[in-house]
Amino acid sequence: MSTLAETFMRGWGNKQRGRATVWTAVFALLLLNAGFIAVIQRRPAFRDPLYSSKEDVLAKQFIADVPGRVTVVAIGSSRTANAFHPPSVETVVTEATGKPCFAFNDAVLGRGPIFQLLHVRRLIARGIKPDVLVLEIVPSQFAAHGGKPSEIGHIRPDRLTWEEVEALAELGYSDAKYRDEWLESMLNPWFAFRFQLLGMIQPKWTPPEVIAETRKFPNKTGWQPYEERLTPEKHVKQLESAKSGHFENLNKMELGHAAVAALRETLALCKRERILAVVVLTAENSDFRSWYGPAALRAVEELIQISKHGADGRVIDARAWMPDAAFADGHHMYDLAAPSYTSRLTRELILPALRERSPR
Repeated sequence: MSTLAETFMRGWGNKQRGRATVWTAVFALLLLNAGFIAVIQRRPAFRDPLYSSKEDVLAKQFIADVPGRVTVVAIGSSRTANAFHPPSVETVVTEATGKPCFAFNDAVLGRGPIFQLLHVRRLIARGIKPDVLVLEIVPSQFAAHGGKPSEIGHIRPDRLTWEEVEALAELGYSDAKYRDEWLESMLNPWFAFRFQLLGMIQPKWTPPEVIAETRKFPNKTGWQPYEERLTPEKHVKQLESAKSGHFENLNKMELGHAAVAALRETLALCKRERILAVVVLTAENSDFRSWYGPAALRAVEELIQISKHGADGRVIDARAWMPDAAFADGHHMYDLAAPSYTSRLTRELILPALRERSPR
């Protein structure tokens, strides 16, 4: 009898210890999740390291107190990252005005008009308000895919704060599913931010299509030059790759509501913050421009008119400015071409904006 009781007690004790182990694991997991979420909330840069690492480089230089200094910041996608050459801006502005100038290329790969709105909001929140903000227009990024912006793959909900998700909802960009995905990322942050964590440990381990790690920018101007020299054969392949990504958008163009709303709100936000926004349709080669169908040409005119209204006429169409040899793939500019392109942009768009600037 005693043996039976002892066996029962041992079994009961094992069950209790098993339950205690399970509950301990559950509570430990909840605490780890809560702690990780707290870290994410305190360090927003963890959400979007590719963006934040570049903004940090800008912020460290922007805060410098230089009397009379003119500040110019450009935002946009890889086109602007390759083509906008800050030293050329500084040279042209200083020669024309006699004032010191600080220019920075704050463009981020793959980001379009919707992200540009978030970009401006983030800069302002950090106290970065340049005298002139150069905004990029890539017409194909304004195309809608089944009602959704072409940019949607680059703005995953886990890269945003809840306030940013709500801001995009006002544009008609984020829906209930998008919000649910954001909440899921908070409930399971170890999975949602696995690539950011992996990138911190060993960036080479992340999948090739995932840009997760914080980038270091040895060039303090933010410029990301396209230095590779392509053979004629590789150039053809790169052009075909660009065509596969842009031709459909440009051949049968339908402007996306959210993208257009984002452009309007970005320009309005700049005006409210007394930032002089200037808008440029970035350079493309003749092959790329040949892909524009009638609907795309009409869309371009509409975007120009919206920009003229929102930026008080400060918009320029630079698509045909550069020779075909200036581009690696029809729309990404080689490093050697960037200074002449940027100097012209400064003379024809940035300097006129500075001349109309009123004291703050």
